[in-house]
Amino acid sequence: MRAFSQPVVLKNAALAALLTSLASLPQVILWEKRQAPVWYLVAALLLATFVLWAFVFAWHNQYTERNPFTVSRRPQLWFAATAGGILGAVVAQVLTDPKLRAVVPEDFPTDLKSWLASASFTLFFTHLFLIFAPVAFFARLIRKREAVILLTVLFNAFVVLLKATEVPLPPDLAMQMLVMRIIAVAVSVYFYLEGGIWMLWWMGLLIQARHLPGLIHS
Repeated sequence: MRAFSQPVVLKNAALAALLTSLASLPQVILWEKRQAPVWYLVAALLLATFVLWAFVFAWHNQYTERNPFTVSRRPQLWFAATAGGILGAVVAQVLTDPKLRAVVPEDFPTDLKSWLASASFTLFFTHLFLIFAPVAFFARLIRKREAVILLTVLFNAFVVLLKATEVPLPPDLAMQMLVMRIIAVAVSVYFYLEGGIWMLWWMGLLIQARHLPGLIHS
């Protein structure tokens, strides 16, 4: 825990939390079903992201021996990540989006403004919550890469199951989402550990871009 309380870690986490909260603000404002005022949600988001980013700044570099913010100079890895992002977008567009849109249409953007808000929230908060912080936390507990990937996958599977209890999904769709999340997270963590945050953000942007053709031509 000593690394967690270092001034440079706290400073970087505070700055990253502020940027993450600002990037997430449009989604909070457009959230029609929010049951609390915007300022309260932003304050809660700021506090949560500060802790999550502190995990990353305190433990990732130390226990994975890789700086997550270093830009990878391996062209073949960028090519593989690009292919993975495009494949993920196609699979989601074909297999799950049509079924999910019928159940939770509010989760899908309806115009470019809502797409920008949703994509920004996904890239900056969702990735932090589901990938960046868990990887750092599990790397702190167990330094073996395979164990870190497995535990991060299990955490994401748990989140999917929680969501399935909140929004009743057909059993086949819930199972399909669970399997796809397991595969997607395993691949994402691999590219994150090998290529860092920028590579995973690039993959995430490619996957989010699947919504753009329908919005542009609508």
